[in-house]
Amino acid sequence: MKAEVKNPNNEWQACFKELAPKLLLYARQWTSSTADAEDVLQEAFTDAFQQLKSFEGKSTFGAWLKQIVVFKSIG
Repeated sequence: MKAEVKNPNNEWQACFKELAPKLLLYARQWTSSTADAEDVLQEAFTDAFQQLKSFEGKSTFGAWLKQIVVFKSIG
């Protein structure tokens, strides 16, 4: 039997699909337009992906990502 190989891209897409709608609403509270909120969300997910190794698991992944959204929104 072959061992199942997980595709990290599929996992990342699933994560995005689950968290993006809530995070977009959250980013919208901190920005002046929906377009700005969408940009913030894209930047937050990009940063999270690049810094994934720094996630220590002290909070949920969603909470960590939400913090990145806040920093991107106000920065």
